[in-house]
Amino acid sequence: MAQGQGEEKRPRRFRAPALTVALILALIAWYLYTPPTTMLISSGDPGDMYYLVGAVLDDIFEDAFPGFPRGRDVDFTNIPSHGAVENVTRIVMGKAQLGLAEEGIELGTRTAQGPVGDQSRLGSSGQAEVRTLAQLFNSPLKIVVRRDMGLHQAKGAARIETLGDLRTLIDLRRRGQDGPLKAFIGAEDSGTRKVARLVLDHYGFTTKPASQPSASADLLIVGDDWSFEQAKRGLQDNAIEIAFFLTAFGTSAVRDLAGTGRFALLGIDRAEGIHRSHPFLDVVTVPASSYPAMLKFPETEIQTLAVAEVLIGSSKLTDKEAYRIVEPLFNHSHDLGSAFPFMVPLSKTDQLAQRFYYPPHAGATAFYQGRHEPQGLVDFLQRYRDVMLGVFSFGGTAWAIFHFWAGRWRSRPLVRRLRHSPDETQIYEIEHEASHLYATAKINKETYESVKEYVRVRLNELNRRQ
Repeated sequence: MAQGQGEEKRPRRFRAPALTVALILALIAWYLYTPPTTMLISSGDPGDMYYLVGAVLDDIFEDAFPGFPRGRDVDFTNIPSHGAVENVTRIVMGKAQLGLAEEGIELGTRTAQGPVGDQSRLGSSGQAEVRTLAQLFNSPLKIVVRRDMGLHQAKGAARIETLGDLRTLIDLRRRGQDGPLKAFIGAEDSGTRKVARLVLDHYGFTTKPASQPSASADLLIVGDDWSFEQAKRGLQDNAIEIAFFLTAFGTSAVRDLAGTGRFALLGIDRAEGIHRSHPFLDVVTVPASSYPAMLKFPETEIQTLAVAEVLIGSSKLTDKEAYRIVEPLFNHSHDLGSAFPFMVPLSKTDQLAQRFYYPPHAGATAFYQGRHEPQGLVDFLQRYRDVMLGVFSFGGTAWAIFHFWAGRWRSRPLVRRLRHSPDETQIYEIEHEASHLYATAKINKETYESVKEYVRVRLNELNRRQ
């Protein structure tokens, strides 16, 4: 029977080490063969500046997540969009992890899935919040008009150089019973449309969709889903008279229009006032002849408004991921500057000094402050070191007290039995039990010595009675 019991217990001795080894091997296999994680970069329409920048960022970020042994393998994918508002929406809804957006452009009241409240800027329950990672470049608003635009009854074209002149021209057209002008103000869900609306409202322009023409409107809006290339063709084909482009100087659409000599670039003569109402819009100047063209484009130095273009990310990005995303931007700043000359010089000091509309990501801030790359558990241990030391110290004290009282509790039955033990045999049995408890650390030495002393006293009492 004893032999059978020994055979049953023998396998249990090796079960725990075997399970431990199996678990370690499973963890190693999981770490080595975990499939790549996908991160989506929501950029812009194919061919425009957002999309081109997103494609370059895609390649740069791939190098920051090479996989084992330097962490996870992340597959970045540049996906097209209609612009900044859609990019913000995608991040809030969890459909993208990174995106490009104009600084100060709110999410608004519409998403791809229907109406949302203003609180969506910060994310509601189950939604991600938007975080700023870095400012990349500035985009001036360029308003391109046809040079031959004027009154039907007048000979020749009206000379317009600013939006104020356009306001006067439209008033004259209305008196002459000419129809509204057709304009492209950016695609739906784009930053261009947001800024164009702010500017047009400041001048008191009234607008209507081209699908709902109205003689009382100043402008009929076309191209709700147009790209900048489509807006360029609309101007070239005389389908529209005005187009708004909120983009960097490298955009091919504006450059191609400038080269024909048929178009002019309007200044915003109320730029300072608009900036006061909307501080995120900066007043900038565009020098005369900034674009290569047959005629000067623009003819003279003009004032316009610009927004800062920022790389945004989801709040669900870990600090380590955000750190690894912004770090290669600075490491590849020369390559970025060569590909996009309009890029602002990347400076950690300048990035920290910016007061962004969307709060900076903590991981990006750690990089700009010159701190080491966040390490997840290590950072947690360092951050809560004092708390954990206090907990461990209290736990050690509590364990010592518990062990003392547990020893006293285990020794009490032995003492009671010693008091009523009738002969030496039972006394020695109790002493043996005490030795076993001491050997297995269930009572301390002091308690064991007390039991031993009581055993000696009881044996002396029995000897005296005999």
